[in-house]
Amino acid sequence: MKSVGSARPLGSSLAVVALMGCLASGVGWAEASGSPLRVALAFSPLGVLRAVAAGGTVILGGTTRVVVEIVQTEADLARGLSGRPALAPGHGMLFVFTAPGRHGIWMPDMRFPIDILWIQRGRVMDIKRDAPVPTPGAPLEVYRPREDADLVLEVPSGFSDAQGICIGDAVEVRLK
Repeated sequence: MKSVGSARPLGSSLAVVALMGCLASGVGWAEASGSPLRVALAFSPLGVLRAVAAGGTVILGGTTRVVVEIVQTEADLARGLSGRPALAPGHGMLFVFTAPGRHGIWMPDMRFPIDILWIQRGRVMDIKRDAPVPTPGAPLEVYRPREDADLVLEVPSGFSDAQGICIGDAVEVRLK
């Protein structure tokens, strides 16, 4: 799950990722497109943008809203949704990487299946539907997209089918 480099804007309507500041310092800013929202970001060694805003909303296909928790630390990156009993309908976890890549998702200690959406330039690039709970004692599978992405959204299993989410759908991220 390592990634290096700088984030690129994901589209004119996307609220995340117009970075300003110095990458070398490890601190930058994301500014919401068309909005006064300004969120401090820090760059971790694993290539994850850590937004001071802990949450926001992802809008898929122009109409489907997902309330998201945004990964904040390296520990959160490794843990993800592991150990949680469930994910509420309409809720998800968003991973924001500093550079596009084929970022892998693993599911140690998961208690429920999920859908995984990889996003790049304001579009869904790939979807792993119904990623199952791992079998105890079996090697953990790492799920990777077919194309590069710099955002990964985890939502409850079946969400993508129920909402008609498809590869190529528009994605907008709004930070709190």
